[in-house]
Amino acid sequence: LRCVLDFGMVAYGGYTDRQYAGGGGLGATIRVRIFERDSFRLAFDMSGGWLWGELGFPVAVRLVNGVWLYSAPSFGAMAGFDDILFVRPPVGLSVALGRDWSLLAELSPQIALFDGNGDTGAIWLRGSLGTTYRF
Repeated sequence: LRCVLDFGMVAYGGYTDRQYAGGGGLGATIRVRIFERDSFRLAFDMSGGWLWGELGFPVAVRLVNGVWLYSAPSFGAMAGFDDILFVRPPVGLSVALGRDWSLLAELSPQIALFDGNGDTGAIWLRGSLGTTYRF
């Protein structure tokens, strides 16, 4: 097992049949790599930031050197304009920009298990661009 700490920023946008939402965030992820080989990784992670938290199970497959296809099915909560409990099964691409920096592009449905605005059961399609720095 190996533990890594990532700090990142993300900008996202998404919509349901009722409304559009966008935003951004800063946060940290602690990831415990359960299984790691040259071209495959499986982990458990905990992420958190300003008014949100998430538990996930990331899996990644290396396509070419420095480029990974990943998914990280997760469960989380957000607070703010409306309180939301959600599940998210994203698919993304991570491209290394150097030894410690990565650029991320992700597309994900986000399913509201509870939403303070009454959109419980709503499915958001969310796209995001982000960057991470690994210590």
